Amino acid sequence: MAEDKIKATQEIIVPGANKRGRGHPRHQPTEKDRHIARIGSAAGMTHEDISLAIGIDEKTLREHYREELDTGRAMANVKVSGKLYELCMQGNVAAVIYWHKTQILLRQELAVPNAQMVDITEASKETLRLAIQDADAEF
Repeated sequence: MAEDKIKATQEIIVPGANKRGRGHPRHQPTEKDRHIARIGSAAGMTHEDISLAIGIDEKTLREHYREELDTGRAMANVKVSGKLYELCMQGNVAAVIYWHKTQILLRQELAVPNAQMVDITEASKETLRLAIQDADAEF
């Protein structure tokens, strides 16, 4: 009889009773995981690769790391551009040449016959050759 009282007062333990349902527990992002998502995005990694690095599903990645995925590349570009600018201002010749080629020369448009303007980043080699030939003829 004493055994019956003890059994009646004990809790019945059911495996998995404290779970919130099916599947894994809800993902809790950490600063380390956010850093991985930000750096992965900045480096141009796919969502699949970033989610594998963190150890979560792609859907979970997009749900919890949307800001890092959206801003990672832009923030990296800002930081790298800032560093390049600093190097240019310090007189680093290689940085100045790179800046000149990427920020100035590639953005200039060349005049070609028939008053067309051509963006040199999209022009064919032949179009550029003709434009340079015409420009040389004018001088």
